[in-house]
Amino acid sequence: MRNILLIFVILTRFFCASAQEEESSPKEIFENAVGHLTINNARLLMNMETIDQKGNSKTRELRASFAGIDETKQVMIEITAPDNLKGTKVLSTRHPDGPGIIQVYMPSTGKTRKFRANSRNINRIGNKIPIGHFSTSSYSGFKAISIGKAQIDGMECHKIHLRPEEENTYGIAYVTVDGEQLLRVEQYDQNAQMTGLTELSEYRSTNLPGNKPYPRKINIRETNTDEKTEIRITDIKSLTDPEELDFKMPEN
Repeated sequence: MRNILLIFVILTRFFCASAQEEESSPKEIFENAVGHLTINNARLLMNMETIDQKGNSKTRELRASFAGIDETKQVMIEITAPDNLKGTKVLSTRHPDGPGIIQVYMPSTGKTRKFRANSRNINRIGNKIPIGHFSTSSYSGFKAISIGKAQIDGMECHKIHLRPEEENTYGIAYVTVDGEQLLRVEQYDQNAQMTGLTELSEYRSTNLPGNKPYPRKINIRETNTDEKTEIRITDIKSLTDPEELDFKMPEN
């Protein structure tokens, strides 16, 4: 089972070159939409339920921590339940002058793997930890092209075609014209067949600086396997004075 390559929290808050919608490029619109979801120095608690095509259900509890330390952006996602997966960690690190790095620690092996963060390698992690939804590295090098507008849940949205470098797959993102909220991302294979769908909903304000609306529900579906995942954000808190030790992975 593959982790669905999608979005969520970007490690770096991108700067919009223009405040006027008509002057913003599709890439800027998409980056701004994900940038609105950026949580710096904060921690999320999440419940995640996955149901396969046979109706079997698996639930996990996760903790995601976000910080910027000396211009380095880091995202740590850790499974806190069930017991057989507890302690599994994925750390995404992005330096301002270099490519992103992903580290994966599995308690069952006691080893930490490290590799370059891109869409292909993120898919290798599997669906136990949805790091692809929380790391901008998933979209590193993507090209973005506007393909018009569409209505999603009664809201007018920019429709943006996303294509990774050196791959034949692509995605289509839907970003609200009013407020630049990311509502939906579709994934397609080289034959233009949909392989995945992610929907973000229940945007509500937070108590964090900026009080930016944040989605409390994420629905994910792999259309080729009919596997469905629902992520519920149950709590959002400030991470006070984060240090490098908070984002340190176990040594091999």
